[in-house]
Amino acid sequence: MHTIDLFRKLFVLLLTRGSGLILTFAISLFLARIFGADITGKYYLFISILTGMSIITKLGFNSTLIKYCAHHSIVQEKENIRGYWYTANKISFFLSALIITLIICLNELGVFSSFVKDTYQLFVYACIGLIPFTILGHNIAVLIGLNRQATASVTDTIALPSLFLCLIGIVYFHDPIQEEILALYTAALIIVFMISTLILFKQLHSNKKTEHANTKIMLTRSMPVLGINLTNFLTDWSATYILAIFGTLGQIGIYNISWRLVTIMGIVLVVFNSINAPQYSKDFKKGNIDNIDKTTRRTNIILFWLGLPVIGIIIIFAENIMGLFGDEFIQGTAILQILAVGQIFNFATGSVGYLLLMTGHEKELRNLTLSTCVVQIIAMLIFIPQYNIYAAAIITALAITTKNILSAYIAYKNLGVLSLPIPKNRIIFR
Repeated sequence: MHTIDLFRKLFVLLLTRGSGLILTFAISLFLARIFGADITGKYYLFISILTGMSIITKLGFNSTLIKYCAHHSIVQEKENIRGYWYTANKISFFLSALIITLIICLNELGVFSSFVKDTYQLFVYACIGLIPFTILGHNIAVLIGLNRQATASVTDTIALPSLFLCLIGIVYFHDPIQEEILALYTAALIIVFMISTLILFKQLHSNKKTEHANTKIMLTRSMPVLGINLTNFLTDWSATYILAIFGTLGQIGIYNISWRLVTIMGIVLVVFNSINAPQYSKDFKKGNIDNIDKTTRRTNIILFWLGLPVIGIIIIFAENIMGLFGDEFIQGTAILQILAVGQIFNFATGSVGYLLLMTGHEKELRNLTLSTCVVQIIAMLIFIPQYNIYAAAIITALAITTKNILSAYIAYKNLGVLSLPIPKNRIIFR
């Protein structure tokens, strides 16, 4: 990919992703200022439940869809792309139906409420939103594979939060009932899912008959990715679940506000991931490792020097930033600072996860993320009951740092690609 094309796509995706993060920030600010830490914590616990269930029902198809759709988009084989899309949606639909049935039965028996109080409503809305949330993820992956990153970015990061924010704004000024928050999010999710599906039907229209995908091969390729996605999810959300057991909804709210603020720093990383993932897949298929190496080092240098000043600003003004959400959130100042420090290595290693996924090293990445995740969860179970959100923040930052450094080592060892912002001739891995 030429530098001009890279910066053109970078600008468009930064604009869309930036707008999406501003909307997400506005939602967090609205919930925190109007309803307080408890309702904010309840909202993020709901999001964590819905996201966790969808990780299972997606079965790792997202990365597989990006890879296969990128391959077939080179020669405009829409009939093959439709086949992969239909197969992924069909399998995920039936798996979602099974999980919904199981969750409803367990929820009715009060299994979840025995661990965490007041979870009945959370699981009801999570079950309603599971199928549209899962297929929406597939739709976005196909759009990325088709090199429609801007459309995917708008669908993923702008459409849902903007519609949700409009709905809660309208309802709040009409009748401010806290319990309607989850219902409004679910309604917004269903609408965006329907729109994205219509967009893809139009994108993939052709007169040729749909080529049916090999289900066995898709599942075989996707299973390692499922393990990676699941462990990545637990790395990001395990603190929320464990705080739900040993802490309070208020602590969940404070921790997740801090975490969301930190993820805002990762906007450029998310954008580069969207650009680099299909490019890595195409270059690897052509055997062009040199281009992969150039893309990776260029990405990491840009990310590191863009991210470092932002991290410094957040660390210095952490108390002022947390104070925007209300006085009860100021106690999360140290949490924000700890999580911000942990993002340094996230910027330094760049798109290393997608680099490994798109070059056939899913199993190595899966094993790494799994082992890191197990250690993280064990550490949280030991320390969170005593040190609460402080333990959650420190352990999460250490887990992210460890995973990124070891991922960079795996990439260098197997591909000769140095996923760090340093010249290649300065070899640090032997």
